[in-house]
This record gives sequence, C-alpha cells and structure tokens, in this order.
Amino acid sequence: HQLLDQPSKMESWFAELVTQNKYGDERTDDVVYTKEQIALLAIQGIHLQRSPKARLAFIRRQTYLDLFTNGKQIKSRLATQNFIEHLCLEQTLNNHDLKEFTKNKENLIVLTELINLQCFNII
Repeated sequence: HQLLDQPSKMESWFAELVTQNKYGDERTDDVVYTKEQIALLAIQGIHLQRSPKARLAFIRRQTYLDLFTNGKQIKSRLATQNFIEHLCLEQTLNNHDLKEFTKNKENLIVLTELINLQCFNII
C-alpha cells in the first residue's frame, strides 16, 4: 500500500521492474569507457547498436528525467529528453546522429553510462 500512496515511487518501481535484464547480468567484456573516449569514437565514425538484452524506459519529472535500464535508474537533466527519446525508440544510432547528440555534454554522460552498462554495442 505504501507504493500506491506515492505515485512517483510506484512509477520508479515499475520502470525498474520492466527494464530488468531478463537474461542474467553477465558482462561480455570488462571495458569501461570514459566520455572522452566515446566522444573521440563518435568523431572517428562509429555506429551504435542497442543490445537485444537492453530495455529502456524514462519518466519525465518536473525538473529532471529518470532513465531506466537493466533495472537501474539514471538521473538526467531535462535537456537530454530528445536524446533519451531517440535512444528509447531506435535500435541503432548512426554516426551522423551520434556526432550531433554527443556535442551536448549531458547527452555524452548518459550515452557513456549506457555503453558501460552494455545497453549499446559499438559497431
């Protein structure tokens, strides 16, 4: 009953639940990227493919966004909303879009975290 009385907590709980990794939490590699490395790779022409295991959802709050993936919550500024909507809708991120989106520091932070969580694969 506590969750039902607090709609924002209920939304977060549900988003965490539906984005949990259904295939286990095994990592395929131990590479951890910095946002500077991702920015450099974007300039070099990479593309991103969403992992078949990745589930993304977001909730727009009054002053920020909550992005959920693999049962984890990532807080982000409202300025990232267009980028996050794009990530939630698309299976791939081509190099042109990647270059445009990574010009924004907040987008780059979110993208780096998603890559490090193995939601997106570099191709």
